[in-house]
This record gives sequence, structure tokens and C-alpha cells, in this order.
Amino acid sequence: MHHVIALLIKIGFTVFLIGIVLLIILNEFNIAETAAVSLLIALFLYIFDLTIMPRIKNIYSVLADTVTVFLLLWFLGSWMGREPVEYYIGFAIVSVSLGVFEFFYHRFLLSRIFPKDEEGEQSRYGETRENTNKINE
Repeated sequence: MHHVIALLIKIGFTVFLIGIVLLIILNEFNIAETAAVSLLIALFLYIFDLTIMPRIKNIYSVLADTVTVFLLLWFLGSWMGREPVEYYIGFAIVSVSLGVFEFFYHRFLLSRIFPKDEEGEQSRYGETRENTNKINE
């Protein structure tokens, strides 16, 4: 259930932010394109957060998320036939804003999704999964 809530939070904020920038500020994308781009980015980043984020520090994960969002927007914009040079500023605004959101979102994930062990240290995703498998056996 925690994963569902975490994923809904990420999708909601991503759709909201990308919708504001691409629909209202840039005014060049339609609702279907904005929704598709938002969902793809949210799902990609959530998988990225579950696999990479527990293994590296929060700030490096935020930087990786920011760069990843910018590159994904650039790639998806090009794929949809938009000339990305015209949208660099909008893509940068979305990337940096999502980076700020991700900083706090990662703290939420670490407190709710990745439990702490007996010594108070944050468990890594793989270790948590192994421990859960041992308990279930």
C-alpha cells in the first residue's frame, strides 16, 4: 500500500508541474501529450528511485533525477516533432522544480518505504528484499 501512495504522490505532482509548464507557460503541447509525457517520466523516476536511490546519497540521486528529467523531456519533445531548442527554458524549469520536489520525496521514501534496521541505519533496497524473503520462508 505504501508503494501505491508513493506512486500516486509522484504521478500527481509530476502531472501538475509538467501540465503547468507545458500547457500554460509554453502553450504548445496538448493535454494528451502532456499526460503521456508526465506519466512516462513519473513511472521512470519511480523505478529509478526504487533501484538507484537507496544505494546513493539523496543529493546525488536528486541531481541524477534532474538531469534525467531534462534529457527525457528533450528526447520526448524531439520524438513528438517539437524542436527542443525552443523549449530549453521550460524543460529546465520542470527539471529543477522536479529536482526540488525529489529532494523531499526521497526523504519520504526513505522514511516510509525503506525501513531502518535495528542499529538505526537505513536498509538498502536489496537488503530489505532479502530480509523479507528470509522472513517469509
